Amino acid sequence: MLHPAIRNYGYAIVYVLLFIVVTSAMALSLYPFYLHISLGWLLLDALVFAAIYAVIGIPLWMVIQFVDFSKYTVIQQVIYMVSLCLFTLFVWLAISYVLLYLLVPIDIFDVLVNAIFVRIVVGVLLYICVWQLYKSLLFGVNNEDSIIEKAPETPIDNSPKPMLEKVVIKEGSTIRVIPLQDIVYLQAEGDYVMIRTLDGSFIKEQTMKSFEQELPPQQFVRVHRSYIVAVAALKGVELYEKQQYLLHLKNGEKIKMSINGYKLVKQQLAL
Repeated sequence: MLHPAIRNYGYAIVYVLLFIVVTSAMALSLYPFYLHISLGWLLLDALVFAAIYAVIGIPLWMVIQFVDFSKYTVIQQVIYMVSLCLFTLFVWLAISYVLLYLLVPIDIFDVLVNAIFVRIVVGVLLYICVWQLYKSLLFGVNNEDSIIEKAPETPIDNSPKPMLEKVVIKEGSTIRVIPLQDIVYLQAEGDYVMIRTLDGSFIKEQTMKSFEQELPPQQFVRVHRSYIVAVAALKGVELYEKQQYLLHLKNGEKIKMSINGYKLVKQQLAL
């Protein structure tokens, strides 16, 4: 699963706002100790360190996403978390200081380099916040979706609906036609659906429920509340954690499945 800031505009805005908040907080935390340095240099300092951490946060998401903590004891989990924290701090400080050295005068750098203790404290706090945020995003929804809720028993229209042969998307003044065979998967994005194809990703204002009803069931399978996957794109299934599975796609991406989604995939593949 891609980083939220990459696949969702809402999360991207939140990520940028957090970046601005962290930058401002770091600059203000250093200002009382370095009153003889202009606020501009402190803002540049904070901007560099915050930007590097924002970049590191993307591969950190991938690491946290695909580590199966159920295989480890509590002590091993703590050791892993601390080790990852120390490694993250080292990479963050090393890259940031090198970049800062290239951007500021040497006399300013000599003063700012002494604030390493403040940076370590900030780095640890950021790591804890990022860890908890990522874990909640990754596992909160998955636990909620482990069992798909039954729809309320209300009168529905049982008349057969025509199956889609293509998906039409309007992009400004242009209209894009996507053949079903080009679709890899569909992902829920609030009131919209992100359609992942061989040529890229596209957004369409439509519900997952309607797509599920209109897509040919022999070609697509609902593996999660947030995902519908093309059968032709399936590559394999991996047990991720207890009662949790990862779906491997031919394009290299991995998608989490609910228990019910796993059963549907097995039925689709006649396993």
